[in-house]
Amino acid sequence: MKFQRIYIEITNVCNLTCSYCLSHTRDALFMSPKQFEQILTQIKSYTDHIYLHIKGEPLIHPDFIEFLNLADQYHLKVHLVSNGTLLDKLNQTLINHPALVQCTISLHNYDVLSNEDRTIYENKLDELFELVNTSHISLFLRIWDFKSKQTQTYIKQRFSLDIALIEERKRLKLTHNISLDLDHQFIWPDIKDPYNSNIGTCLAGTKMMVIYVNGDVGPCCLDTDTSIKLGNINIESLDEILRSPRYLTFIKGLRESKLTETLCQRCTYHNRFKRLDG
Repeated sequence: MKFQRIYIEITNVCNLTCSYCLSHTRDALFMSPKQFEQILTQIKSYTDHIYLHIKGEPLIHPDFIEFLNLADQYHLKVHLVSNGTLLDKLNQTLINHPALVQCTISLHNYDVLSNEDRTIYENKLDELFELVNTSHISLFLRIWDFKSKQTQTYIKQRFSLDIALIEERKRLKLTHNISLDLDHQFIWPDIKDPYNSNIGTCLAGTKMMVIYVNGDVGPCCLDTDTSIKLGNINIESLDEILRSPRYLTFIKGLRESKLTETLCQRCTYHNRFKRLDG
């Protein structure tokens, strides 16, 4: 079995409390480089791509560059997702690191910045754009529900774009390796939400897996509180976890468009993967 991606949560600590991001109730933790390397030894045959994000802001981690070095050592390609508040950390050394292949910056907070802070932020983005234009990585600027007039104006002026063209697409190439990534804001699933449906499917557990900062393993990157805990990679191997009855029941259900987990039955994100069965 080969997964398209495995998410590794190197920290669940974030420097923001955004309204659109569901908070978690887990203990605040930072993964150690030793633990990270132990995880890489187990997953290297299961994927080529790791995403250093579930909850938390990965650039907060003081050992972030060491994580990149370890990923490169194990020939794994790193995808970074950041809230964009720590752009100073995205320096030439990091952007040109051989392990880093993609960086996604959220622009969701752009419209709430003061005029002074917005100018500072734009200058930092310009510096990042210059670095990226001479690097090997792909940079994505992510925006949900592209309605903010401030964000629209910035994107339009900075890249000389027609707003109408932006609204018609989900992804728009801005330069040879910088793209605008548009999507509708989704509702984070919560175990306390009302029942929705037990019919549906998605990519969890089949195309992706999730490893939380404490070593817990799950199938879904939207499961903020590890409601679907399949095991712990610090205690048992990933091989054993993928042979567990709960995991096998979970993926069998998805293949048959049946949602076996309580969290999944309260989730609406799987509506994006509806099958047309005729």
